[in-house]
Formats: sequence, structure tokens, C-alpha cells
Amino acid sequence: MSLLLSSVAAMSAVVFSDLSLTSRELSVTILGRLPSESPPEGRSFLLFVNPDQFESPGFVSEPDPTSSSEFRFSGIYDIVTSSDGPERYGVYLLVEFDSEFLPNSEVNGILSLAWSSPVFDPRAAKSLDIYWGVGPQSQVFG
Repeated sequence: MSLLLSSVAAMSAVVFSDLSLTSRELSVTILGRLPSESPPEGRSFLLFVNPDQFESPGFVSEPDPTSSSEFRFSGIYDIVTSSDGPERYGVYLLVEFDSEFLPNSEVNGILSLAWSSPVFDPRAAKSLDIYWGVGPQSQVFG
């Protein structure tokens, strides 16, 4: 299944494409250069969020945080962990990398995540917003 990423992704320096979401897997190609301004918090995080973070049901169908059983990124950064968020904070997927992304740095690769049991409801996701960092000043890509 391919999902539409909002037009903000096309306008930013980083492009997310070929997003595939099944009940147990997520993969996306990430290409480009990060913006010159970095978020103040969570510079090693990417968040995948429904456009309405508290939409229920959202694309994450598991109500408790569940870490992925397999994760990899073909670029120069390694993934430390990935999990869906607790329901009380809304519907999102958090991916943490081994080091902070630096402003103006290249981020090129394929992000692949898998779970041993169903975590996602692909039918509930028409589009996803992707953020670099956490908090109100995080950078949105689409």
C-alpha cells in the first residue's frame, strides 16, 4: 500500500517517498538534505503521525507501546529503537537513531521496520505527517 504524503514533503529539502504500510511493516525511502534549523529537542528522532494525532482509530492499532522486532536504515545512521506511542499521547510511530541528525546534513536511505504481530491499520492512514524532533518546534516534512 502506498500512502500520500502531504505537499510539505515535496517542498522541504528532505523527500519521503515509496511509503509502504502493512499491518506488521513500514518502509519509506528518505532522500535529501535536512533544513539549516534543527529542532531544540529530539534531533535523533523521526515521528510518523496521523494529520490528526488524536484521530481514533489511527494508523497505529496497538494501544500500548510496542517496539519493533526488526529495524534497519540503509543510510549512515543506525536505528536504536522504534515503537508506536502510548494511546494517551495520540497516534504516532517514533524512530530513534543512534546519533542526532545535524542541520544541513544528507539523510539518504531506506527505513524498514517490522513487528512480530500486527501493529498498524493501513486502512486508517490516508496520509502521514513526518517530524524531525519532538515538541512544538519540531520540523515537519509532510
